[in-house]
Amino acid sequence: MTTAVELASKTFRAPFEVKDDATGSVQAAFSVFNVIDSDGDVVKPSAFTDGQEVQMVWAHQWDQPIGRGTVKVGRKQAVFDGHFFLDTAAGMEGYKTVKAMGNLQEWSFGFRVLEAEDGEFDNRGVQFLKKLELFEVSPVLVGANRETRTVDIKGANYDPLSGLKDMMAEMRGAMTAMRSAMSRMERAMEMEAGAEPEETKGAIAPHTTPKDADATWDGPGEVAAMEATASALRAKHAWVDPDGDPDAKASYKFPHHPADSTAAIRAAVNNAKARLSQANIPDGDRAGVLRHLNGHFPPESGIEPADGKQLADDSDALIFEALERELMDCN
Repeated sequence: MTTAVELASKTFRAPFEVKDDATGSVQAAFSVFNVIDSDGDVVKPSAFTDGQEVQMVWAHQWDQPIGRGTVKVGRKQAVFDGHFFLDTAAGMEGYKTVKAMGNLQEWSFGFRVLEAEDGEFDNRGVQFLKKLELFEVSPVLVGANRETRTVDIKGANYDPLSGLKDMMAEMRGAMTAMRSAMSRMERAMEMEAGAEPEETKGAIAPHTTPKDADATWDGPGEVAAMEATASALRAKHAWVDPDGDPDAKASYKFPHHPADSTAAIRAAVNNAKARLSQANIPDGDRAGVLRHLNGHFPPESGIEPADGKQLADDSDALIFEALERELMDCN
């Protein structure tokens, strides 16, 4: 760090990106937070004021500004967002030099310390710079922190939405990675707890299948013909015993699909509903089973029970109405 009349400066370098054609616009990360620089200082995000207007000079030569801009304070760094004075010789020369320097370009800022404190960072004694009075931002040759960079130097054909597009792409990538990580974590937690996936327990979630409203139904015969695997049995029934063998037919209740077809049979659905209130299953599972069955053949006739649902036919109306009320009371 250099000082003069209690003033100081810090310089940095990092990767560089440049656009074609010149309008003089530039973005430069001139300070990186929470990193120990070569002066043994750590700059905190509170050091700068977001939106502050500041001049740009070449290598701290305050007698000849080459541009101006504003400070944008982010979570990891402070960015100078401004432009070179292309209508002045010094501004044009500065612009051309920064553009030509590419990834060798470093940045600096002139400041006065308003608030700082000594402490420890990464097992080293450092000075935390908590509040600074910022005077200028400068392109320079050598810096104290090598992580700053020229973010962009824009041209006449610059797309003003390009920065937003890049940020949105990064956010989409981060969200995808987060969803993937959460999914892996949930699977790991299930494995650690030795728990079955929730879909294998109790009432089976409703699904969409073809429907057959006219076919006859032979429940015992169809179950006997079904493949004894969990995937096949789940596709044919509305409930599975959470403590039973998932590949055993005895673990399942309320069959309503034939062994050789995915279609739901209306007669089977009605038969399952009629047996639901007396079935030996937990009371809390009955409403889920009813939702599954109604998902295939919703009650529909001219008779409307108190809860507003239409019933399959007049003969079953009172049975189904009482059943649904009983199930709602259980929940």
